Amino acid sequence: APPPGTAPGTTRTIWRNTVTINTVLAPGTYWFDWASTVTGAAAHFAPSKTIEGARNAPTDNARQQTVGTGVWTDALDAGNPATPPSLTQDFPFDVVGTGAGTPTPTNTPTATPTNTPTATPTATPVVTATPTNTPTATPTATPVVTPTPTSTPTATPTPTTTRVVRVISAIGSPGGTVVVPISLDSLGNEAALQFSITFNTAILSNPTAVLGSGAPPNTSILVNPNEIALGRFGVLVDSSNVFEQSPPSREVVRITFNVAANAPNGQTPINFGDQPITRSLSDAGGNTITASYSNGVVSIGPAGPAGFEGDVAPRPNGDGTVLSTDVIQMRRFATTLDIPDPLTNERQRADSAPRATNGDGNLNAGDVVQARRYATTLDPLTPAGGPARFVPEVISSIVDSVYSYFFGREVRIGESKADGTRITVPVEITAMGDEMATGFTLEYDAARLSNPQIVLGDGAAAGSTLTFNTNEAGRIGILVDSTETMTASSTPKRIVMVTFDVSTEAMGETAITFTDSLAQRSVVGTTGNMLSTRYVDGSIAIAQ
Repeated sequence: APPPGTAPGTTRTIWRNTVTINTVLAPGTYWFDWASTVTGAAAHFAPSKTIEGARNAPTDNARQQTVGTGVWTDALDAGNPATPPSLTQDFPFDVVGTGAGTPTPTNTPTATPTNTPTATPTATPVVTATPTNTPTATPTATPVVTPTPTSTPTATPTPTTTRVVRVISAIGSPGGTVVVPISLDSLGNEAALQFSITFNTAILSNPTAVLGSGAPPNTSILVNPNEIALGRFGVLVDSSNVFEQSPPSREVVRITFNVAANAPNGQTPINFGDQPITRSLSDAGGNTITASYSNGVVSIGPAGPAGFEGDVAPRPNGDGTVLSTDVIQMRRFATTLDIPDPLTNERQRADSAPRATNGDGNLNAGDVVQARRYATTLDPLTPAGGPARFVPEVISSIVDSVYSYFFGREVRIGESKADGTRITVPVEITAMGDEMATGFTLEYDAARLSNPQIVLGDGAAAGSTLTFNTNEAGRIGILVDSTETMTASSTPKRIVMVTFDVSTEAMGETAITFTDSLAQRSVVGTTGNMLSTRYVDGSIAIAQ
């Protein structure tokens, strides 16, 4: 890009290359690798991905090869004018394909756009495509829910099928120290791994490393500090045992840095590299096994940061990262099975959606989806901020009701079905196809109805998890969140089925109403954004 205040050039031709590749690959993570040449060996280059207002994203990891030497190096942006540190880049591409078989339910894109080689004389530029890294097929695993009056049902975790080594982003303050964990999404056969990390020596210094909590027994660690003056630090971990299969992600190493006293506020990247130690993993037999690598950042802020958005487990102060345990705890907050500790900033960390404002003062389905995005590194860890207290949603609820009245998204009480002394009441949604989670409270007459049993309905999205709170007679707090969005439908789809025991003395109609008393009414999209929705109460007829 040109220096600030300079008009960009408009005379270069931009080419888009389309190639059809007839190939099928097994599930996994792939480097997307292409080369290009121009007739007459004319100079040309691949433009990097553009993010408005930012030089890069923390997960950028493209590499490029110098044809004359065959050496691969990170694709870096030095800034214009040069502005240390140099930041890693990605290159734009689209992959179009058809999913087959049973994909792994995941919400974590594994895109790894890669090498841009220098020019070599041949023909027109050519792109070699690899399969799409965002599964679009519907996972076939059926969620298993055990409804009990006082506990949170959970689904059995799906074993990891993609091996990823990750830098876990962290927060530090000027003049202090910061601990950066390195984790492994393990397939259960890894016995050794080695890698290098790169960092900005003007901000971070004196790295040291110890084994993490996820390393198997009889594991040793060696480090290569010979190039720390250049911002490079090598680590080798070797074990006589293999890592346990994820989930959760296994913490391999914890690297501690000193933070410069004059370090500016903001993010500084921690990236994987191959100097002084080349990246590799091996199994117990010494065979090389493949993995992808996910970079991270250290966020520098004032001393005494208040933790991360979404970091709520273990209670009440979290542990400096966001994992599946935090998502589970967020489900409990969203249904008031647990109440945030008023003596800490636990509510502030739990209230993470919308991300643009670090929350809105409410705990609902949006915060659960945002916590999942932090846990899967779709969004980088963010220092806690935003509202620290409850904010009523009266005005926004009125606006949502008016909007949804005209645009059609509706959650309603469906037609009930009686069976002897029991009656089943469906909760239905008319979906527009972008719904990832919903929450609400059902209130009912406890003198007529009792012992509610709650299960997922046949219209719930694949990969859904059901959480509910039946601790208060006459109220049920319900949350349904999924790894997949719902399918658009003009007819209502049953997302939850509630079965009650009916009092032998009950007769006539009794109301079932939506409220916010336990779980707040909320339907949210893929980024935890609130979706305008109308809620329609219902009633059931009890006959003797």
